[in-house]
Amino acid sequence: MTKHQIPLLKATAAALCLCLSFSTVVSAHHGGNGSSHHNSTHCGNTGSACYYYCEGHEAHLHTNGVCPYLSCTDSTHHHGNASTGASTGGVSTVTASKNTASGSTSAKTTAAPATIKLNCSSLTLLKGKGKTLKLSGTSADITWRSSDETVATVSKNGKVTAVGKGSATITAQTSAGEKTCKVKVETPKLSEYKLSLHLSDSHTLKVSGTSQKVVWSCSDSDILWIDDDGTLIASETGTATITASIGTSKTGVVKLKCRVTVTE
Repeated sequence: MTKHQIPLLKATAAALCLCLSFSTVVSAHHGGNGSSHHNSTHCGNTGSACYYYCEGHEAHLHTNGVCPYLSCTDSTHHHGNASTGASTGGVSTVTASKNTASGSTSAKTTAAPATIKLNCSSLTLLKGKGKTLKLSGTSADITWRSSDETVATVSKNGKVTAVGKGSATITAQTSAGEKTCKVKVETPKLSEYKLSLHLSDSHTLKVSGTSQKVVWSCSDSDILWIDDDGTLIASETGTATITASIGTSKTGVVKLKCRVTVTE
């Protein structure tokens, strides 16, 4: 190589470097090699601007962190994307993903369902009586069912009817979840339904088969006197009816009767 060839060689090398530098800048601004980018970035040296490639758009800046093409911020389109699923029956699912150097990661969380409530969780009924259960906190359709229809049945409107002695579980099922009510059915009985007494005799009537309060009454207090525990005293001759009222107005009252005749 002659000394006249050296300046020419240096000029050629400088031109080649300038060409490569220009190619790199163009590639960065247009996605590199003409490929399509999705929410990616390209940043130059420290302190220089970062170019973004959001949803297939050409390279652009995010002024004040806001994408000019989409309603997003740098934190959304620089690092990944997030989406919220539709809400069904009061339950919403949110899925978030993040692009990393080694690949992508995602996390899925399910929000707590809407709070649903049943107007009672346990219930004691007397055979033949009933109560209507009500579910609140949801407008979804409700399916009612009984675990034992020989004990208690339930209508499509939630009315529970006591059929026979025992226990059953009533379930209210909806798309937002389910609630249950434990039902106990009692079958009270009176110790006597017909009784004969003499004047001044006393006798105690008893109710079995129930845990509920009993209220005693007499059709003629001149013939019979009765106290709160069912003890009666014959005071005059004649016939009167003793009534044992069991239960409450909310769950239904059962009345058991004993006909008493008083003689001398």
